Amino acid sequence: MTEVSTFNYRQFAEDESGAVTVDWVVLTGAIVGLAFAATIPVFSSTEAASNAASLSLQDAIVSAGEVN
Repeated sequence: MTEVSTFNYRQFAEDESGAVTVDWVVLTGAIVGLAFAATIPVFSSTEAASNAASLSLQDAIVSAGEVN
């Protein structure tokens, strides 16, 4: 005798087990994405500021070495 197994789609659609896990995965992914997006402008502005400070220090060193 062959036993036919049927999948209950309604029960599957109404089952909420694992929904909290999915929520946490989506929330964590959104937080990581926002953190990554926030680091890009911070990195570029920090790089520009450090380059400006470096040029200013180089000018100060050259000016200090000049003899009047």
